[in-house]
Amino acid sequence: MIAPNECPTYLISDDPAQKDEFGSHERIAHAIERIISTEDGGKTIGIEGGWGSGKSTVIKILCDKLEKNSNKAIIVFDAWAHEGDPLRRTFLEALIFELGQKGFINPKKWEKRREELAKRRKISEKKTTPQPTYLGKWVGSSMLVVPIGAGGIPNKKFKRRG
Repeated sequence: MIAPNECPTYLISDDPAQKDEFGSHERIAHAIERIISTEDGGKTIGIEGGWGSGKSTVIKILCDKLEKNSNKAIIVFDAWAHEGDPLRRTFLEALIFELGQKGFINPKKWEKRREELAKRRKISEKKTTPQPTYLGKWVGSSMLVVPIGAGGIPNKKFKRRG
């Protein structure tokens, strides 16, 4: 119950409309569907407009229309939902995921590439040159003087006669 001195507050939902009451969004969705269905090749379509202008409603109506056609993949990418993320990488990850879910690509085949895009897997090549330790250098140096030291010791078993 509202007290006599209080102003009632009504919250308006931010969800896209389920039905186009005036038909304007339906006409836009139909025009986009016609372009997609009649012309060959891939399409990238951007819909711009202010907050609450009906962009999401147009997309929902369009998806409902195109859902019936099984040889087309509709991937909706909301850039606002990924604000602050690297957009290109996030888009490609979403694209690979959605195409895999819809059966257009083999997700197992693309998993490695997707991890590379997400920077969870890094391909690098490293060349190493072995470096001897201090002990290795000492042993190597002492091996050089062993023949000199061994040559200076007289051998008592074999004496020269001469």
